[in-house]
Amino acid sequence: MNGVRFAAYFSKYSKSRGVVILINNNFDIKEYVKISDPNGIFFILDASIESNTKTTFCIYGPNVDSPFFNHNISRNSG
Repeated sequence: MNGVRFAAYFSKYSKSRGVVILINNNFDIKEYVKISDPNGIFFILDASIESNTKTTFCIYGPNVDSPFFNHNISRNSG
């Protein structure tokens, strides 16, 4: 991937925990909505990429079953 540039969308600017969405800079990107959790657990990007509207949802989930985590994701992804 030498010389390839990306647009980077971060859930949180931190050294611990978080997710990122990378999109090649060669694409025409228009952002509509960006939603992130203050803890860096998830990030939602609603954007037009090459005139196609896409919604991307990235999640950094726990290693154990967590009803609170599932409820929080469901509430924010609606």
